[in-house]
Amino acid sequence: IKLFTVIDNQLTTTPIYEFEFTILPPFYKRWWFTLFLVAAGGLIVFLISKRILNNWKREALQKETQILLEKELDKSMLSSIKAQLNPHFLFNAFNTIQSYIYSNDKHNASLYISKFSSLTRSILEMSTKDTITLDEEIKALSLYLELEKMRFEDSFHYSIQVEAGMAKEHVRIPSMLVQPYVENAIKHGLLHKKSDRELMLHFSKEGQLLKIVIDDNGIGRKRSQELNHIKNRMH
Repeated sequence: IKLFTVIDNQLTTTPIYEFEFTILPPFYKRWWFTLFLVAAGGLIVFLISKRILNNWKREALQKETQILLEKELDKSMLSSIKAQLNPHFLFNAFNTIQSYIYSNDKHNASLYISKFSSLTRSILEMSTKDTITLDEEIKALSLYLELEKMRFEDSFHYSIQVEAGMAKEHVRIPSMLVQPYVENAIKHGLLHKKSDRELMLHFSKEGQLLKIVIDDNGIGRKRSQELNHIKNRMH
């Protein structure tokens, strides 16, 4: 830009002031902004792709974990069924049926098979549930104890007591919880006795807790361990 003066309507030939400046393009037309947009776009695409990939990996891991948990659950259910229908109990049950058949006791053989069938069905149904009502557990325990009473005949007596006022239909407990302990009481406590075998189950509430007592008049844990030690040593 050159500045001139005008004297008597005449423009001077020499500028009195002269300076220069440069007008730059707006920032959105500069090279560095274009480079920034390309880099930012690439970063955004990278982050989105990484997030999608992580989501896929997370979903795959969740599916794999779910499959493993389902397999473990199947194993747990199978173990739970085995805990109820273990070979020891099955062996004794079939022996009892066989003895009725040998003695031509058709009535008791039919009755035992019927109760055994009901117990097996009940155990298989309960094994598919996480929790059951106390009433369902007591019914299954009654079937099991009736079978054991038939096996021991008059030398075994049992009782199941429930605290007055307890709503058995509304109290829920983990599925297949009590029977293995009852079976242990019979197997390790009462089996070694020759007569007067007695077993008592008592269910009561203590605050928000359910108290389950399994009491037997067997030989005791110490003597049972001694006999089992001798038996295992000679096996």
